[in-house]
Amino acid sequence: MEPGARKAARDAELRPLMEDFGGMGAGQLPLASPKLAPHRALQYAVEFWPYVMNVLEDGHLELSNNVAEQAQRIFVVGRKNWLFSDAPRGARASAAIYSVTTTAKANGLNPRLYVEWLLTEMPNAGELTDEVVDSFLPWSDRVPESCKLDPAAAEKAKEMPDDFIINIDPDAFDDEMANNAEEGL
Repeated sequence: MEPGARKAARDAELRPLMEDFGGMGAGQLPLASPKLAPHRALQYAVEFWPYVMNVLEDGHLELSNNVAEQAQRIFVVGRKNWLFSDAPRGARASAAIYSVTTTAKANGLNPRLYVEWLLTEMPNAGELTDEVVDSFLPWSDRVPESCKLDPAAAEKAKEMPDDFIINIDPDAFDDEMANNAEEGL
């Protein structure tokens, strides 16, 4: 469905059900025993229900978070194998680059070419104000056509497992890692 039609259908069919469910959860919360799991589940549902209802406000939004969950899954499974992930700074760096590449892929860009463009252009951008950062986001008009995949390739890329952007041989760093360990770094 187009986003406008999806929003209209949700307003007609889903909104009454969700409002009933939200009201039921709020009504049952005082009746549940506070030390038991159903109380905690109801409390969680009632607390976050306003955020769940946001799905009714925009037809672009998905009803599930499966896309986000699947995007994170690869990172969680792979992080033990990534170089420097045993240090907090390395883990944050891995998460940041993974977020950039996954977002690029989700927006129909070639992640490698997009990151190369970012690394070429951002150092020359001057002060990174919100407006400047926005101009580098994957959906910006400033992203060069050379980074964009054709629609069929973009859909296929979304289904493919993520690859490493840079192939690094961890064995090349063994001596450096051993030296750091000896020095307590």
